[in-house]
Amino acid sequence: MKLIFVKEEFYLLSQEDFNEGDYYCIFATGIKGSGRGWSEPRKHENSKLDKISKLLNFNHKGKVIASGVKIGDLPLIDYKQIIHGENFVAYAKNLSVHIEKLALKEYPRLINDPYNPQEDDNKEYRDIWIKGYKESLSDSYENKFTKKDIEEALTYGYHVAKDEAKGIPSSGYMTRFLESKNKENNEWNCVIEMKYNCGVIGINNPPSGSKIIGGEACFQQWKEPKINENGYVNIIQITI
Repeated sequence: MKLIFVKEEFYLLSQEDFNEGDYYCIFATGIKGSGRGWSEPRKHENSKLDKISKLLNFNHKGKVIASGVKIGDLPLIDYKQIIHGENFVAYAKNLSVHIEKLALKEYPRLINDPYNPQEDDNKEYRDIWIKGYKESLSDSYENKFTKKDIEEALTYGYHVAKDEAKGIPSSGYMTRFLESKNKENNEWNCVIEMKYNCGVIGINNPPSGSKIIGGEACFQQWKEPKINENGYVNIIQITI
């Protein structure tokens, strides 16, 4: 699965084929690389573009299975699982809007004076929370190199040393390596918690590719995202 960041919003994409009524995103590359990136979700309505998009491989398309903003009946993505902790992706651009949403969850608008509808007694607390959260993210960003990055750097240094021993210059190698690590990213590999479901063919409309079980009983079994009582998927791991 892929987690992508498009127009200040997160979307989770799967490799499943999308059908009429599903939402999907496509990855486009403009002339000479201009306009390169993921599109916003589009609803499949069997148009010519929809049919062409289905023929693309997974690196250039994806069925939307969860979203940071409500889209139809899709489950939601919990911002807390992706902008701090082990799944930290703060190097995506413009996360301020999401931090403000989290602050509003922690400190909802509070009106104690019914004659002053503009009142918000929690605003000061929200502002303090947002400031602290942003400072925390900034510290995490400055120290964003992981154990894997260090292992890669050591391996990289070993090969550079071998090349230099053979008289092969290494000028600019380290700069390019650091640039590749510092590059802002808007796409990640993602693992979420899944569950098994099953249904009867023709009644439950299981997704294509479902495993048939029960022989003549015509049951099918498939995996789908596990959704908690608040409507969120559970993100287990995010990697570049």
